[in-house]
Amino acid sequence: MSVFVHRQVFFHIRKNKLFDMDIKKATNGFGGVRHFNCFIIIFFIASLLKAQTDELEFTHYTSEDGLSLSNITSVLQDSRGFLWIGTYNGLNRFDGYEFKTFLPQSNSANKISNHSILSLYEDSKGCIWVGTLDGLNRFDWKTEEFFVYRNNLQDPHSLSNNNVLSIHEDKSGNLWIGTLNGLNKY
Repeated sequence: MSVFVHRQVFFHIRKNKLFDMDIKKATNGFGGVRHFNCFIIIFFIASLLKAQTDELEFTHYTSEDGLSLSNITSVLQDSRGFLWIGTYNGLNRFDGYEFKTFLPQSNSANKISNHSILSLYEDSKGCIWVGTLDGLNRFDWKTEEFFVYRNNLQDPHSLSNNNVLSIHEDKSGNLWIGTLNGLNKY
């Protein structure tokens, strides 16, 4: 029996002045006309709502917008909200409005070690680590300079290779550095 028949039965009973009949009994346990009306209203409103689409809207950034190179090798969003973008022509930091580029300089210490950025990572202390073709770099927020860690053939505790491909921190706070010549734990 349909819901509409239940409603007709209920109204028929009211016309014949059989008011003592239970509404739930007259509607066969449906819960009453009021519940049915609420269901219809909710269904109608839900059908009017616009469903989300799967279409994505992309904004394109290139060297014309301030990137040092349009070929991107790695991307990291840090805990401060900056986007760090690695390219084969330097490291870029994006604040949502402008790009700042970090490039190596042969006559200056504490600059990034190489223009080819291979990996980016932020550790649990907020340090930004940058893997390049010529060593591991740690960014100093106060001075905006880099501390460079390289392979030293005379030091068995230095990096196993200067090509730093990946960086990861484990639950114990150890930094794992993947290079072209093995895995290093710091």
